[in-house]
Amino acid sequence: MNLPQIAVVGFNEVDTCKFVAKLINEGTELVREEISATTKRWSLTTKYYTADVEVQSLTINKGATSHEAVWTSQPEAVILVFDHSSEECFRSLTSWATAHTELIESAEIRLCIANNLGQATSPDPRPGRWEDEPVMKECWNWCGEELFEPIEISSVNDAYDKELAELEEPQGIRRARDALHAHLWPNLTRLPPQRPDLHTTIGAAEDTLLKKSESDPILEMGEKIELSADTVTEKYQPPEDVEHDHVSSAEEPEIEIPGPKLESESDELEKIMQHLQNMRTGTAGLSDADRRD
Repeated sequence: MNLPQIAVVGFNEVDTCKFVAKLINEGTELVREEISATTKRWSLTTKYYTADVEVQSLTINKGATSHEAVWTSQPEAVILVFDHSSEECFRSLTSWATAHTELIESAEIRLCIANNLGQATSPDPRPGRWEDEPVMKECWNWCGEELFEPIEISSVNDAYDKELAELEEPQGIRRARDALHAHLWPNLTRLPPQRPDLHTTIGAAEDTLLKKSESDPILEMGEKIELSADTVTEKYQPPEDVEHDHVSSAEEPEIEIPGPKLESESDELEKIMQHLQNMRTGTAGLSDADRRD
């Protein structure tokens, strides 16, 4: 059974092989200076499935427009790789693509890789970056017409390529790899779902709940309110010289109810709060000087 194929077509042999090496995370040992086409088996492994594919790279000659296909079947993905600053390189690849329209149209994944081989130090996050350089702009327009996804990478500067991957619209090798991982390969094998360890999950949940309770401002506020209530109950003594709005005990005798007289701390606190409210009501119409007197 033939494995699904990824067709990688480049203008420069060394740069094409370096891209393949970066794509499948196997370093630079794939560089072959004496052969123009290489085949590499790649096991794609994601969180949900694994699939074996063949990555077949082809380097075209300068100015060539048609080549004998080296693929044994219609590829699932076609990837074009060119130097982002070379107009000749890009146009040679588009000419090759025009000559192999049937091959390309059968591919569900189509990527056009603009390989930045310069000594760039920081990617430009502006949306109009592809509009600033003539070759990049031409690539952008061509990709829109031919239904390719344009991706900028750097196979010679890992730091720059990593910054590309962190842009708002990710670029870099990671974006190319993610596009391939997202494909539904015909020979994929689904991986069993990973079941979390019960004890580990419960322990993590308890730790999270404990940390949340320690830093929860609502719980802290409740502790402060309870402490304040206890402090008021223990320390507050009503003033003796304050006039009360209610009828004195001489005018309205207190009715005693037989049995033990029990009052909770909450009842005492309620009385204190009512007393303060009466004071506030009685002084509402007084001036500041009268209140001080």
